[in-house]
Amino acid sequence: MSGAVPNSDSATASPVRHVLESLLLLAVSVLMFRTFAAEGYLISTGSMAPCLLGYHRQVTCPTCSHQFAKGMSLAEAEGSTSIASTASASVGDPHGISGTACPNCGRTGLSVNSLPKNEGDQLLVNKHAFELRSPHRWEVIVFRNPSDPMEAYVKRVVGLPGEKIEIRGGEVVADGVVQRKSLASQLGTRILVDEYIHQPAPDNEDWEPRWSAERDESRWKKTDDGFTFGGKAKEAPIDWLEFRHWVVSGGSHVTEVPLARWPKSLPMPSASFTSLDYNSEKQLFRIRGALSATERDRWLARSEDPSFQQAIQKLYRRSHFAPISDEYGYNQHYEGVEAYRVSDVMLEFDLAKCPRSGELDVRVAAGRTFADCRFDLSGDVMTISFNASPQAATTIPLPASIHNGNHQVVVSVFDGQLVVGIDGEQQGEPILLPVSPETGPAPWVERLARIGARGAEVTVSNLRMYRDIYYTPKNNAGSKQFQLDGNQYFVLGDNSPVSVDSRCWDSPGVPERALIGKPFVVHLPSRPGRFEIGGHVTHIRVPDFSRVRYIR
Repeated sequence: MSGAVPNSDSATASPVRHVLESLLLLAVSVLMFRTFAAEGYLISTGSMAPCLLGYHRQVTCPTCSHQFAKGMSLAEAEGSTSIASTASASVGDPHGISGTACPNCGRTGLSVNSLPKNEGDQLLVNKHAFELRSPHRWEVIVFRNPSDPMEAYVKRVVGLPGEKIEIRGGEVVADGVVQRKSLASQLGTRILVDEYIHQPAPDNEDWEPRWSAERDESRWKKTDDGFTFGGKAKEAPIDWLEFRHWVVSGGSHVTEVPLARWPKSLPMPSASFTSLDYNSEKQLFRIRGALSATERDRWLARSEDPSFQQAIQKLYRRSHFAPISDEYGYNQHYEGVEAYRVSDVMLEFDLAKCPRSGELDVRVAAGRTFADCRFDLSGDVMTISFNASPQAATTIPLPASIHNGNHQVVVSVFDGQLVVGIDGEQQGEPILLPVSPETGPAPWVERLARIGARGAEVTVSNLRMYRDIYYTPKNNAGSKQFQLDGNQYFVLGDNSPVSVDSRCWDSPGVPERALIGKPFVVHLPSRPGRFEIGGHVTHIRVPDFSRVRYIR
């Protein structure tokens, strides 16, 4: 009643009562929020990795210190402990089923079974997201399994109602047209291939830095997290840094070098003990994957034949330069199993100390084509060209802030188009890459990216290389086409090799009525923790705030 005065009992209410009332109010609020606005879902499988994680182990590579998630099957997760451990993975058997491979340096044969279990990501899902609009292509959605409404799936929309969908060469094709992603969508789907700040030790015999200067007298100087350039001669040739994808071990690529004859006193290599092979008819010495320094030295000690020794040395070096493939650090690694080559790559780096003179050049290869972006720092304009053509495809003004502070630069050739971003903002419109008149599989390009400069003092750091998702056919479907009805969506998992999705379902389209909502944040993540009081040790789950993130 209006104007009532509280009695003395309510004025002196116990603090405990206030706490209980607050907790009750919080519980009611959470219940109302979950009922009418959002709801949480726990991911148990890795079909959307590395974007979203199921049960997994957190691995630290013993060779390069890169941290990544290694997936666990449901059976593994149910039988695994969550006891905390800070140990890195160990190197196991390099042959056959080699367990885990580092997605950064390429080290294979990592044993991770002793590492603790981490729970899958917990998603907060906006249940009203699609009441006023339909899902967009490349958007992550949560939906009910049409065959079992009690089961929820999370996948990415790639096909819209009424379209005819095909998976061709790793790309999504709708009604005969390759579907291309904006910069924002690319940042949500990209997969890390190389992180400059995590490299094997310099004394590792099986490692060479992936980024290096093109010539010995280069003005590029290494720093802890990148390179600085101090050249001031505007008329000098462009001074280039080069990226080549060197792997420590493993790989499914085949390397060949000529060898006129096999040494008479040396037994031929046995397939049971080595992946080396000699073809006497073609006079080719070859290996699948990278030849280790240990095996190289063993073969060198077995024959003093000059031609053979030269061939072994060439084979060793060339075999460590590997094409980027669709392998995932999250998945089980099988030595020698053929992988799909991926030519859609993205270069990202931080740019600092950007003067008002000189130029910075970025070149990224995509199959038979390479794209050039020339940053004219005196004219504040970026010129785009292809395949070293003197004719510009287009020019784009640089942001006025380019000379102030640090900036993150992205150059991508995903989906057959060039996209440039600065500080997360797409610069100009995407430009289609020229189509080569040559047919057949594109040759592998050793130098995947280059950064050049002249007449400018610049610093580039935190260099990273990414690849696009390579969508693979399922169940020997090849180039099968999928026709969607007027209210159906075609969905795929980001972890294409293992995802069960529209490619393999009897009814590939997800109907609108099955949509639950849009996941927008990973919340309440945890990791194994160890708590000790008075000599008594308890293993608990502790918050892992590093995994809290918005979902693109």
